[in-house]
Amino acid sequence: MLGPIVRAARSLALPLLLLQLMLIVSACGLTEAPTHKTYTYSTVASLPKDRVTNPQEVAYTYQTGENVVLSWATQSGQDTLANKPQSVKIEAGLVGPFTSIESLKKAISFDGNNITGHVQATITPIQTNNWSDKAVDANLQLPSSMPAGYYMLVQRIQVGQGYQPPVPTGRIIKVIATPGS
Repeated sequence: MLGPIVRAARSLALPLLLLQLMLIVSACGLTEAPTHKTYTYSTVASLPKDRVTNPQEVAYTYQTGENVVLSWATQSGQDTLANKPQSVKIEAGLVGPFTSIESLKKAISFDGNNITGHVQATITPIQTNNWSDKAVDANLQLPSSMPAGYYMLVQRIQVGQGYQPPVPTGRIIKVIATPGS
């Protein structure tokens, strides 16, 4: 008679043990760590095609005193476990003037990551973060006193506290004097 009772107790022991383990685990409050989508900014969007006045030059022509509208779109980045976004600072400017596209290209380093010259105009830095999925814009005001010539558009996109040097974007701006100035 003891045999069926022992068998019944044994058949209940495993489910009761599993039930206790599930209660213990759920009481610990174990949850999956939340992730957050990040976004990156890479290079300035293309400038208006109607500003290319000479297809052989592949330079965007602007007059002194004009605004050059610059835009950066986001691209999907990696998911992060961080509990707050990293700051992103975007800066841009024009380096030059150069007398020709050839002299501008000679001023670019062999790896295309640097250009020698003077910064002549800059945007007000843009502050955003790597959780923001929003395109950003800036106006690059060309001073009325800016010398005519060819300029390389450079940018710096700094994420967090690390230093990122400005790099050429490959976009060449030809600045011409405003008529009558």
